[in-house]
Order: sequence, then C-alpha cells, then structure tokens
Amino acid sequence: IMTTAMGAIHDMLIEPMQGKLTQEQDAVLALVGITFKIIAEKATALEKMEQGKISHSKENDFYRN
Repeated sequence: IMTTAMGAIHDMLIEPMQGKLTQEQDAVLALVGITFKIIAEKATALEKMEQGKISHSKENDFYRN
C-alpha cells in the first residue's frame, strides 16, 4: 500500500515540480520518503508479529523494538 501511495505522490506532485524545488525542499522530500519507508517496514513487522510469524524467543530479544 505504501509503495502505491508513494508512487502516486511522486507522479502527481513531485514529478511535475522537478526543477522547481530548492535543494532544501528536495532534502525534506527525501526525508519524508525515508520516513514512509520506515513506517511501512514497522507496520509489516507488526503484522507478522500479530500473525505469529516472528519468534518471541530469548534468541531474538529485539522483537519488542
């Protein structure tokens, strides 16, 4: 879902603005994209954990992060 949403944002908003954005605006958009990617990864991990696909053993003590 996030990939589709990011693609739509790129196609409808970012692509038409190519060459019109400042370096600072480009940097902010890059950070937003990275943030969305992190959110999507965490959501996927949560879904797997809720479905029991991630082990909660002592060997993997990072499952709570």
